[in-house]
Amino acid sequence: MSSKALQWMMKMRAIEREFKATQFSVNHVRGRAIAGEAILQGETKLRDLNGAVDRIEHTFIIRLFVEFESALRAFLDFEQQSQPKWAQG
Repeated sequence: MSSKALQWMMKMRAIEREFKATQFSVNHVRGRAIAGEAILQGETKLRDLNGAVDRIEHTFIIRLFVEFESALRAFLDFEQQSQPKWAQG
């Protein structure tokens, strides 16, 4: 396995770990806010945390797609293959 492939796989796993850490953190803070603790700062409201909980998976899926696209472009460049016209931009 090439070092580039290993780096890419490690990056994907890091994104997964970041997702789990972020999900835990947001749920933890949300739970404390629901329990009535004065944990929210600035203009952050409970509805903001609820929105974050609802959309956190979507955010990280987009990150995974971005990383995958980046790896695919790097592979195509390495193989000196031209990108399909629909993928150029």
